[in-house]
Amino acid sequence: MTWNDLPSNWNAHMRALIQRFPDADADAMTMAKHEPVEMTRVLARSHDLTEREAREEIEDWMHVQGLARDTADLRAHDAAFLAAG
Repeated sequence: MTWNDLPSNWNAHMRALIQRFPDADADAMTMAKHEPVEMTRVLARSHDLTEREAREEIEDWMHVQGLARDTADLRAHDAAFLAAG
């Protein structure tokens, strides 16, 4: 997952972001969904992080989300393959 992927399916991403970063202001995050620098600032302020730490945290979260999505895609592919066989 990349910064450009965040606005797509925002509601699902927002729920996951708030689960990972519970002190984040959901309204401020939504307003900043197209602006990585501003989203980083929102997270930094709400979680007492530097902007660099906040950016790293979001990027780590995006990496994990991407891995989870890839795993789900592989499982769906495997299930379809097994059902066809």
